[in-house]
Amino acid sequence: MKRGGVRGPVPEMTLLVALAFFSLITIPELSSAAACDATNTPQMNSRTILFALDEGGELLHDFNLTNMDEAGVKYTYAFLENSFTGIILDSKGLMSFAPDEDDSGEAILVLVAAKDACAGTLIITIRVAPRPRITLKIPEEQVIELNLSQNVSFKVDAETPLENKTLFYEWLLDNTKTGDGKEYVLHTGYKLYGEHNVTVRVKDTRGLLAEHVWLVRIAKVNLAPILLQDIPGAVIFKNAASGAYFLEDYFFDAERGKMTFTGRQVLPTYSTLTYANVSAEIGPDSYVTYNPATNSTGLAYYIFTAKDQEGLTTESNMVKVDVLKEQQVRNISSVQVTTFCGDYSCNSEENCSSCSFDCGLCNEGSLQGCMPKWNCTQWTECPPSGVQFRNCTDINECGDSRSMPDTSKTCQYLARCDDGLKNGLEEGVDCGGPCNPCANCTDRKKNQGEEGVDCGGPCRPCAACNNGRLDLNETDIDCGGSCLPCEANKTCQQGKDCKSLNCTQKRCAEASCFDGVKNQHEEKIDCGGPCEAICANCTDGVQNGNEQGVDCGGPCRPCATCDDGEKNDGEFLTDCGGPCRRCGLTDLIGEYLMFFIILGFFVVFSIMTLTGYFFFLLSRPEEAERLYESDTIFVFLTELHHFCRICRRIVGRKNFLPIDDYNRYKGRISEFAIKEEYTNKELYNMILDVLSAMLSLPPDFDEDMFYKRMRGIAMSPFIKVLLIGYYNKIRILATDNFIPTEEQQEFITELKFLLLELSRA
Repeated sequence: MKRGGVRGPVPEMTLLVALAFFSLITIPELSSAAACDATNTPQMNSRTILFALDEGGELLHDFNLTNMDEAGVKYTYAFLENSFTGIILDSKGLMSFAPDEDDSGEAILVLVAAKDACAGTLIITIRVAPRPRITLKIPEEQVIELNLSQNVSFKVDAETPLENKTLFYEWLLDNTKTGDGKEYVLHTGYKLYGEHNVTVRVKDTRGLLAEHVWLVRIAKVNLAPILLQDIPGAVIFKNAASGAYFLEDYFFDAERGKMTFTGRQVLPTYSTLTYANVSAEIGPDSYVTYNPATNSTGLAYYIFTAKDQEGLTTESNMVKVDVLKEQQVRNISSVQVTTFCGDYSCNSEENCSSCSFDCGLCNEGSLQGCMPKWNCTQWTECPPSGVQFRNCTDINECGDSRSMPDTSKTCQYLARCDDGLKNGLEEGVDCGGPCNPCANCTDRKKNQGEEGVDCGGPCRPCAACNNGRLDLNETDIDCGGSCLPCEANKTCQQGKDCKSLNCTQKRCAEASCFDGVKNQHEEKIDCGGPCEAICANCTDGVQNGNEQGVDCGGPCRPCATCDDGEKNDGEFLTDCGGPCRRCGLTDLIGEYLMFFIILGFFVVFSIMTLTGYFFFLLSRPEEAERLYESDTIFVFLTELHHFCRICRRIVGRKNFLPIDDYNRYKGRISEFAIKEEYTNKELYNMILDVLSAMLSLPPDFDEDMFYKRMRGIAMSPFIKVLLIGYYNKIRILATDNFIPTEEQQEFITELKFLLLELSRA
């Protein structure tokens, strides 16, 4: 809620200050006044003490007196809790208030009505329901410039403090609804240029609106004329000029300029018919007259070109012109008079030889001649040219076309509302008269190149923010309302109508650093930006604003405490140590609980893995032997043995091999090693003697006895595994295989190492 406008003192002192104000300022002779009672103390109408309105609405209420007239009564008010801006209480007790977008929530006021030395009070509550707030606007620019070949995408998002978060989005282009949802794409075109307003309105479930307006400036680009519909063909007669249609009924210029028309005769490559020589004369009013050359018949093809005032052109479809001979067409009421063989009449030109069918057989002759049998199609529908056609075929294929029925005839064409011509009683091409009304500026439809419904284009200008007129919901000419904010001294209704966001007495005020409004790029109200006053913030090293400490509390981050669940303010652990209580074991465990859990899991997992691995090696001596093949694993097991040795010493366990025994075995090994030569068997027996003495085994122990002893002996598991691997490794000495001296020395060195580790374990 905004804390601004008329501000009273702290809530608990507001009423006293208000009364003191009247006592000292407006009632200087308080000491000489008579005692106040119900008759001389103004009593305001208290039937309504809660006023609920929506942001953007208006409060107008008369707190008229119930016990006296208002002559000599003075009114004022003060805020007890929270505050709004723009509340006016005039000298007759009439309160008016129009909350803007910064006023929402609830405020409690005390109203004071004073006359002479007596004052009456009334406490009221004003509750303002907020509009939705638009939190995202894309594009961020207020003014967007593009051309007719570009489109622009808009996107918004909004929020509402209501429990029901449902919001409805509506998009308008120049006050005409064009879409819903959070996104909208403006597609430009040849009709859409100049300045346009794109407005998004966000409505909540109570009907409260928030809106944002973009000004879109679309640069006008000259476009070529448009062919609205194909130009129809025409049928004319030999040696007779015939008018057809107006070309301007078929072409349209987006810029509505004067078009000029030309036509040229073309010869299609796909036709093998006889071409007629026909000229097309185009009058100043674009009316086309076809004029065939003398005695020229057949088909002619034309393409017409429309050119606008800037030289851009558009061609029509290929128009067919059919030039007929006069004798090709018979009137509907004409009578067939042609004679032919097979008409059951023997005329002066026929005889028994040329047409025995009509004249009979000649003496001693046979039947002669062929009678054609014609099969004709239906007549075509009567076209605008007034000539119908059909095709006739001789089934008997006599090769005599003299008796062929007529294949063309004149007819009376009745104009239709879909023939692509301006004819009959039509006012335009297929509109007006008996057809649907032609598009106009009062049909409540957006057509005929209009920029809006019945406005723009050929109609009156549409209401806009740049037409030099006061229209739409503007507060001044081309500004305010849904248009751009007004400059200073322009008429306004509320703050957002002004560029300074400050509407005072229905006029836009100049922005300043003392107007109680956040404007002119200020960081906060009347501070920061161009103002000298520095705004309170959460990084200035000073306790200001509503902070509870230096740069903390209030609008800033919460101040550090010993129970905020965070490690801060010099604490050793969360909420302990430093300025707080001493940390205990539970604090340590609580701080690193996850670490201890992970560590414990890792230790248990490692122990279980190693234990399983050791049991596996104990059951598979050949696998234990391979430990000597990998230096990395050998060193790893040795280091683990060292760790276990430390643990054994901590718990008071003695070494497995006493030092005296170690020295005795070591001396025996050294005596053997200094021999110049010895066999594998001798080395093997020496090693078995040492192992037998060290492990308390019989001199002639076998493999089973060794492994049984190893399973039951109390020895470091790591050395036990290495010892089993060593025993399995030396069995090669009992074979006849050749073993180099270096490997023999390696057996002796490994035995010394094992004895040394056992003496330390």
